[in-house]
Amino acid sequence: MNFHIGRYTLGSLFQPILNCLSKVTTCSCSFISHKESAYGPFRVQGTNHLIWDTEKHIFCIEDSTGLLPVPELMEFVNSVLTKNMPLSKSFSLSFSRMRKKEYLFWGLPLIYHHEILGVLALGFSLPLPEKNKITAESLSELLSPALSAISMILYNIYYKQLTLEGPRGKFTQSLLALSKAPSLGEGDEEAFTELILSQAARLMMVERCSVWRYEKLTNQLICVKQFELSRHKFSSGKTRELDKYPGYAQALLHNRTITVSSTYTDSRTSELSKDYLNQHGITSILDAQILYQGNIIGAIFLEHVGTPRLWSADEEDYVATLSELYSLSHGVFVQKQTEVALQMAQKKYKGIFDANPLPLFVHDRKDFKFLTVNKAAEKIYGYSYEEFLNLSVFDLHPVEEHQKLKKIIRSYEAKKKELEVLELFVGEWTHLKKDRSSVAVEIYIHDLEYEGRTARLALVIDITEHKEHLKEREVIAERLQSLANLAAHNMRPPLARILGLTSIFDPQQLENQINRSIVKRLKEAANELDKMIRKMAKDLEKGVYKTR
Repeated sequence: MNFHIGRYTLGSLFQPILNCLSKVTTCSCSFISHKESAYGPFRVQGTNHLIWDTEKHIFCIEDSTGLLPVPELMEFVNSVLTKNMPLSKSFSLSFSRMRKKEYLFWGLPLIYHHEILGVLALGFSLPLPEKNKITAESLSELLSPALSAISMILYNIYYKQLTLEGPRGKFTQSLLALSKAPSLGEGDEEAFTELILSQAARLMMVERCSVWRYEKLTNQLICVKQFELSRHKFSSGKTRELDKYPGYAQALLHNRTITVSSTYTDSRTSELSKDYLNQHGITSILDAQILYQGNIIGAIFLEHVGTPRLWSADEEDYVATLSELYSLSHGVFVQKQTEVALQMAQKKYKGIFDANPLPLFVHDRKDFKFLTVNKAAEKIYGYSYEEFLNLSVFDLHPVEEHQKLKKIIRSYEAKKKELEVLELFVGEWTHLKKDRSSVAVEIYIHDLEYEGRTARLALVIDITEHKEHLKEREVIAERLQSLANLAAHNMRPPLARILGLTSIFDPQQLENQINRSIVKRLKEAANELDKMIRKMAKDLEKGVYKTR
């Protein structure tokens, strides 16, 4: 069953959703309305084969062999409506004895003006690749602009009962066309602004239609774009100082819309008459605030020239909806600009990443497969970038280190949860190059997100030369230790004998001056050597000659 509005099908509204999700994976899309109707408590439209069986009052999935009931979907849809939040549920469906399918359904509540319109049901065939993992946050971020546009259209269809027939028909057609404009989904704010203004001017036969940006700090309005119907011309750049028009500013900033049939007699616009309205022959205006994330960011102005006109309620609703569409386009534009800025930042940091002289590795935290490496890693290890992407962390370690590495990783995960640490020194390891030669390394790790996946950055420092230097120091220290040991123990006995012999002689009793001098100097030298040997013995006890 598909809901038709004139030549439009409601299912076609969901194409922007599918376009957004095509960046991630393939899926089916349906809108489940819970508004009571002749069809029952639910009504399904969309692009997949989800059906509400009006006779059995149950959800079914249509297959080439017939309808397959899915009773769990009723509870699932009701949960989404009751909790008013995105939910997911997987289903195992048996189409025949030989054919079973696993589905993942995401249900997103569609809300407009605090009214729950229904549930957007997204169906995915399982299993999904790990890189296409879907969360409530990622869905909301990806689909937010499209969901806003769809909710607005559905609100007009279900709650305001807009149709393509009668006086309201032209407004419905316009809104449907604008909601599917390529410039809206592409984030081309300027093109979409021109489309809104030119379409509104022609549809309502209004001479001047414009969008103005509100600058809160300076209390100014700045013209983003203005369309003049008679001249078929766009312009921009004008400013309006709101401090000069306090009454008009009060009305604009505190009312969703300003509807003025005669600018000559209305107190809200009388301040504008001399400087602006009279100069352009403007007799009636219809203004609507543009809100973004709850704040006023500007307004849409429709300015009629000629005989004063009475604005209808349909026209007022239409312009208010245009302001919401503009807000939506602004949101998409901001999102696109953020993505561009993020891409530029990623390019910048990719340059820093590649320029680092130390090997850097980013690997998946679940399967330990490498996601990216820098130039230094390629050069030092001998693998090409493509070869690295087919390796895991364990391929760089000898087999005897694997169990120890797994234990360290488990320990790190526990510490991360307990102490909320994101980075850690994980010790000294042996790494194997492509030619199977080994290097001693120190590894530092830091958890991060990489292209939507939970990942880990590893900084590797080659300490092979450092360890060889330490070995050389150990050899030198051993030699010093042997020498000190020799001096402290083997030289002590002969020195003791020398000291004993010199003590026999009293230099004062020797008649020869030269002999007295020799004995005196011999005693002094022996005592000095004794002090040195004693000091070396103490140093040995303290471990002074051991390598540090």
